[in-house]
Amino acid sequence: MEDVIALYRKEMPELANVAYMRKAMDYGLIGVFHGDELAGFMGVHEGGSGSMGMLEVKDCYKRKGLGSALEKAVINMQLERGKIPYGEIFIDNTASLKLQEHVGLTIGDRLTYWFYK
Repeated sequence: MEDVIALYRKEMPELANVAYMRKAMDYGLIGVFHGDELAGFMGVHEGGSGSMGMLEVKDCYKRKGLGSALEKAVINMQLERGKIPYGEIFIDNTASLKLQEHVGLTIGDRLTYWFYK
């Protein structure tokens, strides 16, 4: 849990806490390891939808195919659950957009907006 939170803290600090990550683990969080070391993880944000996210790979393990492997595993997990897998990507995150296309997903032609209080 500590390793997951530490890795996620740089991207989404407001969600990098035990309560949120425990729910994510219940919904389905997949990790990839190098020996006993967590190299990366990906999961789903909410159990009732096909939403995928939280993809994080440690810098020293990037560009080795781990992101693709994690995403394919989560896609398959969601399909087995009868869900339509989807993710929401920041428009300027070109690496993630390329990854989505690489694993066979299509990029929607409409933007999604989130508003926070």
